[in-house]
Amino acid sequence: MRRTAVAPSRARYGREVDPNRPVAATDRTQEIEPRNRDQARLRVEAPRTGHNMAYGGNCMNRRSSIIVTLAFLVVAVGSWAAARSDRSPSLLKVSPAAGSAAVAPKIRIYQVKRKAYIIVEKVVKTETEWKKELSPLQFHVTREAGTERAFTGTYWNHRGKGTYRCVGCGTDLFASDTKFDSGTGWPSFWRPIAAENVSGRPTGSLIAGTEIRCSRCDAHLGHVFGDGPRPTGLRYCINSAALTFVAQE
Repeated sequence: MRRTAVAPSRARYGREVDPNRPVAATDRTQEIEPRNRDQARLRVEAPRTGHNMAYGGNCMNRRSSIIVTLAFLVVAVGSWAAARSDRSPSLLKVSPAAGSAAVAPKIRIYQVKRKAYIIVEKVVKTETEWKKELSPLQFHVTREAGTERAFTGTYWNHRGKGTYRCVGCGTDLFASDTKFDSGTGWPSFWRPIAAENVSGRPTGSLIAGTEIRCSRCDAHLGHVFGDGPRPTGLRYCINSAALTFVAQE
């Protein structure tokens, strides 16, 4: 019997085999092995992909929770601060009316006429207002911390009995019985009427001394040095342009 030649066929994975030849067990293993490998890879990768998605979802949930918590804390702190500021006392309060002026803080000073301490409001004015009330020299000295020339002021050699007051607000500053001749050309005193009536500002210089200002209107008066007479050892060197004088009655 004549045998008919059969063209070899191509296997699924590129290997030519004879269709008339029985398939060996090894060939069947090789034929299905790639399919089993793909299925195994799918079984391994599928859980891994699901885990990544779950992990990403958890991260997003955690971030959302953190953002919500932070927003809640910000609102709570803001409410607490607002409530606390409403309860805290303030020396400077603004009237709720539109365009109303701020109320000046109050201070304690000594008044010679009453021979007692009194409570007064600080004097706060604009630069324009001060210029209308003061002379150019007075404005330069008190509002711009200027200094008049020595031996030119009204009170450097003044001998009257009474009280020297601030030219800006009338606060009692120095008594005539504490005035002495320092030879500097400026009115000099060894102490103020009351420590509360003046304020000191360090200048950072031993030569310039400590700046002295009026406690009520913040006018520049002069400087204080540590070379004065007894009992204080201080010399308050004051500009005449910053003073007015009220004679003793």
